[in-house]
Amino acid sequence: MTAFAADWLALREPADRVARDLELLARLADWSADRGRLSVLDLGCGTGASLRAVAPLLAVPQSWLLVDQDPDLLARCPETVGMATAATARFDLAADLDLLPWDAVDLVTASALLDLVSADWLRRLVALARDKAIYMALSVDGRIELTPAVADDAHILELVAAHHRRDKSFGPALGHTAAAALRDVLHAAGRAAELRSADWVLGPERAALQAALLDGYAAAAAEQAPHLAERIRHWRALRAALSEQHLRIGHQDLLSLPAAG
Repeated sequence: MTAFAADWLALREPADRVARDLELLARLADWSADRGRLSVLDLGCGTGASLRAVAPLLAVPQSWLLVDQDPDLLARCPETVGMATAATARFDLAADLDLLPWDAVDLVTASALLDLVSADWLRRLVALARDKAIYMALSVDGRIELTPAVADDAHILELVAAHHRRDKSFGPALGHTAAAALRDVLHAAGRAAELRSADWVLGPERAALQAALLDGYAAAAAEQAPHLAERIRHWRALRAALSEQHLRIGHQDLLSLPAAG
């Protein structure tokens, strides 16, 4: 499981880096520039992709705490990137969110996490991070374009969306509505928040990532509708037989900065 997760994270990291919205990152960098030092809490860090992508853009010394439940992924995280130093901690984010060192944090970040969590978890997060900057990147938003189209695309993607809403240990998952849900919770708490598109655009040069993603879609669809296993295998074979294909996978980045003063 961990080896697969690490391979998947390595495949997606270059696409994630290109997809991140540059305007939100520039605003985050501007906000951080006035601070003497920045303390960052990275939730569900994996192997440290957010650290590698974001730390070099923040031109101040930084201390990152990288949090994940998987010790093998944590062992792959770097200890320094640019002006940042990093430590790791193993936490169950579903059960132990309130045990993290919130009083020592300036910025809370995560990548590709929100779609796994529940509405209740988001409310807990916003309450705990009430005076912190929040940067949540690469949350899927349900927009998926597969070109060229093949038979059963729409049905398979419906099954994938349903599977996405299963409980992932955080409660009923928000799936592709998660980023908008976080924006709404922040607005209800009196905070400004901005969403911007951060889509994956995967052409033939990303064939390995395409294949892994489509394999994942087929597996999720089969779990959601086991009685359609043969139909799902046929769909996957049709897509594998294409000489080339293009995928656009909708993601959103969110930034919420604390009020000045």
